[in-house]
Amino acid sequence: MSDESDAPATVSGAGASVPAHALLDTILKISLAACAVLAALTVAGYFLVYVPLRDHQAALQREHQAQLAAQAERENLARQAQERADKAASVKAALDSCLEGANTDYTANWSHDCQARGMAAGCALPAYETQAIVTTRENAKARCVEVARYGVPPPPAPVS
Repeated sequence: MSDESDAPATVSGAGASVPAHALLDTILKISLAACAVLAALTVAGYFLVYVPLRDHQAALQREHQAQLAAQAERENLARQAQERADKAASVKAALDSCLEGANTDYTANWSHDCQARGMAAGCALPAYETQAIVTTRENAKARCVEVARYGVPPPPAPVS
């Protein structure tokens, strides 16, 4: 066996000889310090760059969602208003048509009663017949208004 294997290893360079384990200790210490600096930079980058960027993007996303919700609400309100306007126009048209029908029936009834008496249309009728024709027209108009108001006709009035 040789005596050299028991002797500590040395590294020589630049005129000085340094034991190998001291060189390894120095490299290890520098490596650990570099890792610590790298870890610190990584953590700092996370908190100084990534987190604010993530929070900013989340805020933009929330704002965008709020805008979409507000737009949907505006569209919903506009649609409801249009539906109400359409329904009101439909009800008005139905009411106008119904009232026109009541007046047409009134004129037809008056003319029929005049012709039944052998007179020309628009003649003067006795008060009891006039009252019956007018009452029929007023009842028809009231029915038109009830249908327009509630969507269903009221029950017929009892006949006496």
